[in-house]
Amino acid sequence: MEGGPDPARALALHSASGDDATVDRESGPSLVWRSSQESGAWRFGDQRIGREEPRMTFGDAMSGYGGPRPPDVGSGRTPWYRKPTVWIWIGIALVVSALVFLLIPRPKFVASEFEVPESIVGGEDVEVSVMVANEGGVHGEREVTLLVDEEPVQTVTVALEAGAEELVSISLPDLSPGTYDIGLAGWDELGGVVWVMRPPEFVIDSLRVSPNPMNINVVQTATVYVTVLNSGEAAGSYDLQLMLDNEVVEERSIELEGGADTDETFTLTVDEPGSTDVKVGDVSVDWTVHQLEQPASGTVVVKRNGEGNNRITISNDTGTDVMLALSTSTGSAQGGNVAAVGIYVRAHSTATVSGIQDGLFFAYFTFGSKWCTHFKEFTDDALYGVFLEPVFLFSGDILYTQYTVEFEREGVGFMTEAVAEGDFPLL
Repeated sequence: MEGGPDPARALALHSASGDDATVDRESGPSLVWRSSQESGAWRFGDQRIGREEPRMTFGDAMSGYGGPRPPDVGSGRTPWYRKPTVWIWIGIALVVSALVFLLIPRPKFVASEFEVPESIVGGEDVEVSVMVANEGGVHGEREVTLLVDEEPVQTVTVALEAGAEELVSISLPDLSPGTYDIGLAGWDELGGVVWVMRPPEFVIDSLRVSPNPMNINVVQTATVYVTVLNSGEAAGSYDLQLMLDNEVVEERSIELEGGADTDETFTLTVDEPGSTDVKVGDVSVDWTVHQLEQPASGTVVVKRNGEGNNRITISNDTGTDVMLALSTSTGSAQGGNVAAVGIYVRAHSTATVSGIQDGLFFAYFTFGSKWCTHFKEFTDDALYGVFLEPVFLFSGDILYTQYTVEFEREGVGFMTEAVAEGDFPLL
């Protein structure tokens, strides 16, 4: 046809797009289109010119369809995913959704003024406080969780109107002594450290009385020295009580920091000899007040068996005073060994005592110095012994026994043996 399009040329142009095409010039306008993918075919009129496009999903449309495309023949419609207006409307929808999300009022909680005590005493609650504010546009709720060494231990729920704030207090009981890191979940910038101290514990570290023993004939006052220690970590007060024989005679209150100690003194005045239990706290000492006097030779310190006709002569040639005690039994004083007669003789002296009753006696003796008339004992350098042979005293109407005891040296010797202090008869 003159001036008309050349079908063969048109097909050749299409083949430049990357697909193979052939033209049968002798058979007329019959066209054959070969696609590199053989599934399906495009049709032009009654002629087969290409392959049919596979079905496309929404995911293909969104990610871009990468399969082969037919030539621009057929209906001439543009796919929706190639229309700019579609993507414009999609973008508008996304922007509107984001704006709606951002512009809808929501609660917004912030925390400040987090207060944690530096230290508390063990057994007390740790009181923690924090200011919680709702800076959002609507009412809301927020959980406030307290952390101890990064572990959640206590949670409270705070409900606030928009613009409101509230001071939230949380108590932590039963924390053992030690150091702990305190924080809030979700607010890492807030935190503190609390030291749980051991409670104050007061100990009487030492207690003594001076002088002890004391001689009331020389001095009538004594001083009590007390050292008090706070072995805990926390400061505290202690009521210090001085007790004599379980009766409070003086008391005072003292303050001590943890680990500190103090020395306290009390003054005691006495007017009679004796033994007193001095106690402060749970510590006690025996305080002995002597009445030191040297009896004259021949002084009968004790006489329990009544009057008799017998006589005893005691010759003390030693340089130490001696006490002779006659007892009707042996054994310890606590077991009932009690002296019937007790006679004091000074050093280098001789004394005779009459009026001793009849009986069989065991003769005990003790040497020493600083005789206490109250306790009836030597308070210094005391030695104790007993004669091995008992003493038999007998008297009648005109007869009596004259018994002589001679001490030629201090201590025990021939016909005597040493005894313990507790085995000496009670005077």
